[in-house]
Amino acid sequence: RQGLLVPSSKATLVLASNISPESLDGLEEFSHVWITFKFHLNTNTLKESKAFNINDNNKDGRKYTFTAKIVPPMLKEKKGVFATRSPHRPNPIGVTLAKIDKVDKLNHCLRLSACDLVDGTPVLDIKPYVPSYDSSINYKIPQWIEETIDTRNTVIFLPSIINDVIKLQKKLKQFKNNVDGYMIALRETLEVDVRSKFQTKRRIEDATKGICVEVPFD
Repeated sequence: RQGLLVPSSKATLVLASNISPESLDGLEEFSHVWITFKFHLNTNTLKESKAFNINDNNKDGRKYTFTAKIVPPMLKEKKGVFATRSPHRPNPIGVTLAKIDKVDKLNHCLRLSACDLVDGTPVLDIKPYVPSYDSSINYKIPQWIEETIDTRNTVIFLPSIINDVIKLQKKLKQFKNNVDGYMIALRETLEVDVRSKFQTKRRIEDATKGICVEVPFD
């Protein structure tokens, strides 16, 4: 979900080798940036690349290359994909707001927090956040957003988890030797996990059977 829902998350945005670190000059005067990126881990890319008929609303016989409606997390009814933040879009491009922790020109990177990105995400652009440009007083959002925006999952860690993290703390990328920070960010991430109930149930069943369950983090 959007990074501000996980304020303790951390990320390092590294510039490509053909981009001068001088392009970051002046960015230290801002507190936040917009990150435009590609949803590179979409699981239905092949499916969406093939045209198929939508029988219910396709009276003219046209073929469409993506699913027009999806069921948003915490909602039981379908909405048009452009009315949602779903990563499964005609063009899999996302936008997230992130907090600038440090502009590191020496190492050609930005240190960020409160960002909605995973490791290896291809970044397309960076733009500074300017409230007078990027916010609106006269906005409107649907009731189903208002009713679900503060929804959180209950997260319970086994006592052994903290010992496992302590063993791995030197290998953590964003939280090296920072066990407490890692655990806080992990909890925040799982609290707003948006996997469907079917996916969640399947992962729980796998875990109870001793099958490894991967949670991409750090």
